Amino acid sequence: MNQTTANRYLAYFDIMGFKDLSYRESHDTVHKMMSEFSKIIQRYERMNQNVGSRGVAGLLPNDSGLDLLVSTVVFSDTVLLYSRNDSEISLSSLMAIAAFFFSDCIEKGIPIKGAISEGVFTADKEKSLYFGRPLIDAYNLTEEMAFYGAVLHHSAHKTLKYIPDYKYFTAKVPLKTGNVTHTVLSLTLPELLDSASSLKPCFEAFYETSSGSVRRYVDNSLAVYEDHF
Repeated sequence: MNQTTANRYLAYFDIMGFKDLSYRESHDTVHKMMSEFSKIIQRYERMNQNVGSRGVAGLLPNDSGLDLLVSTVVFSDTVLLYSRNDSEISLSSLMAIAAFFFSDCIEKGIPIKGAISEGVFTADKEKSLYFGRPLIDAYNLTEEMAFYGAVLHHSAHKTLKYIPDYKYFTAKVPLKTGNVTHTVLSLTLPELLDSASSLKPCFEAFYETSSGSVRRYVDNSLAVYEDHF
């Protein structure tokens, strides 16, 4: 494989209901939300740049002689986080940044869901080429999800046993076809957030901007994370 193609871990995140939001709300409202979204992305790009001096968010050992462990790509309402390779430290880094990123989005009132997968993925920034099986796997799994959260595709489980167990948990997660057992990314890491309970009212705030079947996502999210707030 060439330098741009490697076995990698990939996190796919998608803003919920972006198309409907664009029709329902004013352009200024959508612009405000996307501006907040952009600030969050920039924050994690800066975090990645600090890998050489202190590791990702202080969670990883110094790695001054290596490139970024996790890179970011944004396509409108979609974000990809992808690792340099499929090593243990790459998955640990990706999960830490994904959890921090997701929590920030929820705190800023941005409804989002996603999935983490692994496999051969091409990331060629110069040519703006991003493709591979992990993207398809993560996208398809995200499309099935019926809650705000992030789950691991089975392809990402091969090194999970080496990852600290506070970064994930197993639960029955709501899919559009019913509840299925999956590994769920923990939204709160001891090193990153002072209190997990601070996220609960952020999820509940989505009740104020939704009605009908959309509220099911809020109910489902609170149920999945009930024991983790």
